[in-house]
Formats: sequence, structure tokens, C-alpha cells
Amino acid sequence: MFPQTLLTLGQMYATNEMLSHPLVSPVMQPTLGGLPPLLIMVGGGEILRDEQIYLAHKCANPSAYLPPESVLDDQAKAQIAAYKPTHVQLQVWDDLCHVAPTLSFTRPAKYMYRSVAQFGAWALARAQQTEIDILDDDNISVISNSESDSGSSEPRSVSVLAPIHCVPRIVPAQTD
Repeated sequence: MFPQTLLTLGQMYATNEMLSHPLVSPVMQPTLGGLPPLLIMVGGGEILRDEQIYLAHKCANPSAYLPPESVLDDQAKAQIAAYKPTHVQLQVWDDLCHVAPTLSFTRPAKYMYRSVAQFGAWALARAQQTEIDILDDDNISVISNSESDSGSSEPRSVSVLAPIHCVPRIVPAQTD
């Protein structure tokens, strides 16, 4: 019953004929190169995990993830040649659901917000062609726990700045 529900919900998003349209499904674009830096955060337990990983790889190495030859016309081939790979940071957060940051009261969501802030600082510094120091902000951004965890009502600083499983950047594959 669950897969049938997903199919029904998919029909509310787009009809079958439109699912392959590049504006409905970005992975059907000839290339996803040339985009601004992307941070893709995906829960390890969500249904769309594999699609997000594919999207990250297609952005970082567009020539290795071309659409079917049947849709590659001269304009599509020109787009592929014109755009360089996109800088991508893919983070796969073990055992988390879809849109986990919306659960802002959870510890993983707080780490995800910190990750978004650090990525934003990096992207801004990159755009301005400057250096940036990403500080350990535990002194000002305390991630607290409940009394039942430690027996204390004092907030506890957590020094983990990265998710459990993170691929920092996908580098386009070298061709021989």
C-alpha cells in the first residue's frame, strides 16, 4: 500500500508525461554544471537518498552522467560543453528522515544548521575570493541535552562539527 500511495502523490506533483521534463526533474537536464556551489544534505533513511546522491554526482561531474542519447540534440551538447562542473558538498546523515532540519529541536538538526552556516560562510568567501576561518563556535552555540542524559541541568557543549557520514566534496573523476 505504501508504494501505491507514493505513486498517487507523484501524480499530484506531475503527470506521467511531464516527469521527464527538465523543469520537473532536474536530473533530466543535459548538464547540471555551472551552478553556484551546492550543499546537498540527505537523510540516510529517506526514500529519495539515492536520487540526491545521483544529483550531487551529476552536478560535480556532468559529462559522466549524461541523459539518454535520444534526448541529446545539438543545443544539449553545446550546454554540456559550455558549463564547468559545479562545486558540491554532499552530506549523508545516517538514519535521518527526509527534511530532517525541520525537526529543529533534535540534536542532528542543530548540527545540520551549523553545517549550513559553515557552508554559507565558505561559499561567500569563495565568491569574494578571500580566506575564511571557520571557528569552533561551541562557546556561543551550545547544543544542549536534557537532564535525563547527564543528570545535570547545565547545557553541554558538543565538539562534533560534522555529521556521522559526510562526503566533504565530490571531485570530478579524472579521465585517462
